[in-house]
Amino acid sequence: MEPQLNSTNDSICSKGPDSGPIFSQIEDEDMKELVEMFVSELPDRVASYQDAYQKKDWQALSMLAHQMKSAAVGYGFPSISEAAASLEKTLKSGDDYDKASDQVEVLINLCSRAKVESDCSV
Repeated sequence: MEPQLNSTNDSICSKGPDSGPIFSQIEDEDMKELVEMFVSELPDRVASYQDAYQKKDWQALSMLAHQMKSAAVGYGFPSISEAAASLEKTLKSGDDYDKASDQVEVLINLCSRAKVESDCSV
């Protein structure tokens, strides 16, 4: 079943693109429980990113980013998917780990802001 999205970008409350929560674009009620499970697992994924980055395990971090790239878009979080894709591309190029540091920070920030549904009005 193809997920139903409610817009072209993640829904973001009016606090701005770098602060408030982001919400899944999935409107399909049958997917809500799966999206909730995905969001509830994000803190563990963030811990894995931090661990791999601190150990400078670029291969593991690239694999984790690749997994997130696919998963996030499937659960209605394209901005998380895009951040993971950028990180994966940087790591695969192998020549700019300073840039990777910034990208890990962006990915972690987005993951920490992910929520299942919006309680704010825009």
